[in-house]
Amino acid sequence: MDRAFNEINSLHKVYSTEPIFGVDFQTEAKPEAIEAVTVKRVVDDIEIVQQDDEAPYIPSSYLAEANKQGGDREVQFDQHLGLAIEALQGSTTTQNLWAVASYSSIRGPDGAGP
Repeated sequence: MDRAFNEINSLHKVYSTEPIFGVDFQTEAKPEAIEAVTVKRVVDDIEIVQQDDEAPYIPSSYLAEANKQGGDREVQFDQHLGLAIEALQGSTTTQNLWAVASYSSIRGPDGAGP
């Protein structure tokens, strides 16, 4: 019994100093300084120019107006959708709004083409 205890105790000491976790790895002698691995921020010099073929972003006018007015707009039936919707501003039509939505999905969220 003493011999088994000594053997187990010896194995425990060896395992405690250098445990085997099933993965072999080597640590670097000294990790690199954070300054050496940090990438400096670069500010892009970009000018955003709206092209003539781009449709204006009509929904933004509704979002801005929602904060100014407290109430709902008049409800009207839209033939194009076949639904009752809030009255649109000025000469805006649901076709214009769908054109903006389809243009955005083609161009992507950043405005870049496919």
